[in-house]
Amino acid sequence: MRHHLEPREPTWEAATMAVPWLAMLPADMQTRLDLTEWVIPSGEVARVRTRVELALKAHVMTYRREPSAPAPGRVQLCQVLACAELDPRAIAVLRRAEEAVAAAGVVLCAYATPLRLRTL
Repeated sequence: MRHHLEPREPTWEAATMAVPWLAMLPADMQTRLDLTEWVIPSGEVARVRTRVELALKAHVMTYRREPSAPAPGRVQLCQVLACAELDPRAIAVLRRAEEAVAAAGVVLCAYATPLRLRTL
C-alpha cells in the first residue's frame, strides 16, 4: 500500500523535533531553507532514519521522493550542507534503508558529521 504525503510545507518546529540536528544550523540559514521537499519522519520512517544515522555516523534527512518545485528565494538543504562521505558498505546500508521507506514515498540523504556548510 502506497502512502500519500501531505502536500503542505512542514513547520520548522516539527522538523527540529523529529530531526534534532537541524537545530544546529545557523539561525540565518534556518529562515532561508526550503522545507517543501522534507518529510517529517514519524513511525517506521523515523525508526529507519534513526537506525541509519547511528549506523552511518552521519546526519540523515528524509525527503519526498517526488518533491514539488523549490520555493522561490529559498535554498535547499543539499545546497548548504556537505554530504557524508560513504564507503560501499555505508552506501549499501543507505540503499536498504531507502527500500524500507520507499512505500512511504521517502528518500534519504546523509550529511557529514559534524555538519559542514558549503559556501554559497
